[in-house]
Amino acid sequence: MAKYVCPKCGNTEYETDEFRATGGMFSKIFDVQNKKFTTVTCT
Repeated sequence: MAKYVCPKCGNTEYETDEFRATGGMFSKIFDVQNKKFTTVTCT
């Protein structure tokens, strides 16, 4: 996993999480969640 550094405080401790989101007309019609994002939260 990549090392992240908080741009505000310079902390290197963090939590990661994933969520999926829909995008585009095709995926909205068929309710396909094809976009995956990873969030990084400074602890």
